[in-house]
Amino acid sequence: MEKTRILLTDAGSNEPASTLALRAIAGELGRIIGREVLPVSLLHSGKVDPSLLGGKPAVLCGRCEGGGGGAG
Repeated sequence: MEKTRILLTDAGSNEPASTLALRAIAGELGRIIGREVLPVSLLHSGKVDPSLLGGKPAVLCGRCEGGGGGAG
């Protein structure tokens, strides 16, 4: 049986604060619903230096396909 994945998406931004906010909202939503919610940006966020994102690069939509995305 294939496991359903829940994605919270935004348009993406070159600003680190946008990705950090998306992660925080996804984390809180996940706690509320009792499921993992993956924060995924559509564009641009991959250009942000991971050091500005707590050492974890942003996850873009194309990277989350096929199970390789993880929480970003």
